[in-house]
Amino acid sequence: MPTWNAIGIARTCRACVALFAGSGLVMLSALFAQAGYGPRTKIGANYQQWSNVESTNGINPASCNGFGCYVLFSRTPQQKALIVQHVSCHVGTNTGSLATATLLTRKGQIFPQRRTLLVPFPTNANRWAINSPVMHLLEPGERAVVAFGITASTDAWSAECSISGRLLQP
Repeated sequence: MPTWNAIGIARTCRACVALFAGSGLVMLSALFAQAGYGPRTKIGANYQQWSNVESTNGINPASCNGFGCYVLFSRTPQQKALIVQHVSCHVGTNTGSLATATLLTRKGQIFPQRRTLLVPFPTNANRWAINSPVMHLLEPGERAVVAFGITASTDAWSAECSISGRLLQP
């Protein structure tokens, strides 16, 4: 039969484990909150990033509404160009049909004239998917932005995308 001292030590150990586990979750959630645009993965020259950061104007993060929505990505790494080779997205609204989907390039507040048209296909009522091989160039410090347009104004959007490609020395 355990002594009272052994029971007290066991309770203290469980409390410490719970404290460390809880603080680990807080630290992980803080890291994800700081990431903002989803994790970027770089393995050698291969690059991938996921994002669900929505925007109404393609510049400032904000929940989408109206006729258009953008998904923003973080800037490409400094001193590296990126060739985006694949884009995948899923988009949902409560009204309208997805009329356009375009991969754009943005530097600062300006959209350079580089666009790649994407082909959405319906998966469900008011839901679309994009799974497109592309060849879209981003110079160092530029951002990829995916723009969506629908046929009727909506107040409920959900959009997320992932891009992947190759990093190059400019």
